[in-house]
Amino acid sequence: MPPSAATPSSWADAAMHIDPISWHWPRWLAPGFLHLLAGPTGLGKSLLALRIAACYLDGRPWPDGTPFGAETGAVLWCESEGAQALNVDRARRWGLPLRALRSPFADPLRDANLLLRDDRQAIAEAAEDPAVRIVILDSLSGARAGADENDSRSLLSTQWLARLARDLAKPVLVTHHLRKRGMLDGDGAVHLDRIRGHSSLLQPARLIWTLDAPHGVLRLAVAKSNLSVYPAPLRMIIDDTAYPRFEPMGEEPASEAERAAAWLQRELVGGARPASEMEEAALAQGISNRTLVRARAIAGVEAYRGSGAWWWRLRQEPSAGQQIPEGPCP
Repeated sequence: MPPSAATPSSWADAAMHIDPISWHWPRWLAPGFLHLLAGPTGLGKSLLALRIAACYLDGRPWPDGTPFGAETGAVLWCESEGAQALNVDRARRWGLPLRALRSPFADPLRDANLLLRDDRQAIAEAAEDPAVRIVILDSLSGARAGADENDSRSLLSTQWLARLARDLAKPVLVTHHLRKRGMLDGDGAVHLDRIRGHSSLLQPARLIWTLDAPHGVLRLAVAKSNLSVYPAPLRMIIDDTAYPRFEPMGEEPASEAERAAAWLQRELVGGARPASEMEEAALAQGISNRTLVRARAIAGVEAYRGSGAWWWRLRQEPSAGQQIPEGPCP
């Protein structure tokens, strides 16, 4: 008797269809996952996305100098902001193979619209080609033109993109926008609440990069990772050729909360630990309770109830039988 939609399955069944987690760019870019690149308008997100595409096109090193170890091939570029002329000009000046930069549509000047089923189907079919190594969408807002980005239904678009990455075992990189820096935001690490739109649209993205400019210096950093500890931020430099260069940010003055967040990530990368144990360890490190609360938000630490006690872990989807509370851990 063939299985029905109501036939239960197990994680062992899922494992038959899912490859182990691996990295193309260690701690930054992983096949099978949705990546979000968020930054203010006009700061260089599209430029950075094309720089990532260049790695897959001709094997250039990653921005931090790490050698490119994946397979080169084609890039599926889904433009949604009418920037085809700018993109082609940059690709020519960088010496990129234009034929390997593909559009999902027969009309190369057509913009992608995720709200249209035909466009989603065209993107999915083009992405299935084994020669395509990465899918890039520039940008999420442009691909949802006319829709209210503060509507919780914006989650449907990022869910679809995450499923595309999972099913094809390829990385999907999507650019998006940050809201303007407020007076209370400071120049420290960019927090997820600065990303425009309904908070739910961030959930399917397992890695979120941010590009901002504290003190006029372009900074590329990871603001969310469910897969690894965060890599060190990079400084992005755009010279007269408009080809971006990168270098370590150096020793930036970090706030107490940022230092505490880095400590939390190191302590929890191996798995969940009892909240009481973590609070005692934080106190031994000289981290105040007030700083610890802020650090948990920066590091993406969540609390859940299990085995009669509270536990802390790096943010992920709740496991079966575990309930993540709406409020802070007591």
